[in-house]
Amino acid sequence: MKKRWIIFEQNSIVRLVKHFFFTLLLTSFLLHVYSQQPKQYSFVHFSTSNGLVTNTVNYATQDAKGYMWFATIDGLQRYDGNNFLTFRKQSSNPNSLPADNIVQVFTDKKQNLWVWSGTTVGIFNTSNFTFTAVPVENETKKDPFVIVFIGQADNGYAAIYVDKKGIYNYDPAKKMFVSKGFFQLPKGWGIVDIRSFSDDGKYFFACTGGLAIFDSKTGHLNYSGHNQDNNRYIQLVQNDSSIIKVYFIEGNKLWFGSWPMVAYAPFITSVDAATGERKQYSVTREFDLGILIHKD
Repeated sequence: MKKRWIIFEQNSIVRLVKHFFFTLLLTSFLLHVYSQQPKQYSFVHFSTSNGLVTNTVNYATQDAKGYMWFATIDGLQRYDGNNFLTFRKQSSNPNSLPADNIVQVFTDKKQNLWVWSGTTVGIFNTSNFTFTAVPVENETKKDPFVIVFIGQADNGYAAIYVDKKGIYNYDPAKKMFVSKGFFQLPKGWGIVDIRSFSDDGKYFFACTGGLAIFDSKTGHLNYSGHNQDNNRYIQLVQNDSSIIKVYFIEGNKLWFGSWPMVAYAPFITSVDAATGERKQYSVTREFDLGILIHKD
């Protein structure tokens, strides 16, 4: 098989590429390892020529009904397998999206579709297509917060990371984001993913600088060189950088994806907190892809 060289330029589609490329890679990898017979998949390429309002897509998610939702710089789009439906800001409709630039979309475990539109985060009703903005605790017009990322909260709803403030969980009783603890990530550590896998109050941050874990019970942010809680996962991944996806915890094993600027990257890695066992798989070697280069 002829090897392919794939180069990704750094632009606004990188978030989508990182998340879905690595989700696809992990799925393909597990099928590759565990399946007795190879399965065939078909892929469709979308662009402005067949439905997208723009070729710049910031993010994508799938809801419980199977609809795909795309966050674009020119509106929110829903794809039902055949057609696209586009939603934009309507000045005459207070329940429409607050801005056309959709930074991120996210589906929580309660099946709410969260939309980050402009500088506002809220819930988009997928039945009547209305948007409800969700306020953030202690935010005022004089002190507007800078939201950096949306991810999965430990209560099943959404969590947001606010620059220089820390993490906030959505409280369904108060209908607002409530602080879970004040902290700041190390300077230069860009967030690529946030995950919470249980109700133990731990939040996993996949960052360009490595893995960080915030424990809301101790109030400590743990990362390489600063591990106050002696978190076992931090000890096992302290030399890993450019972590771009935290997948799941299976038993004591944490699975994550990374894309450092080294040969045969990207990698899918598992570390076992109980035994210390570490397994790392080169995606380019597993699938004979040659060398994939991610340009910053």
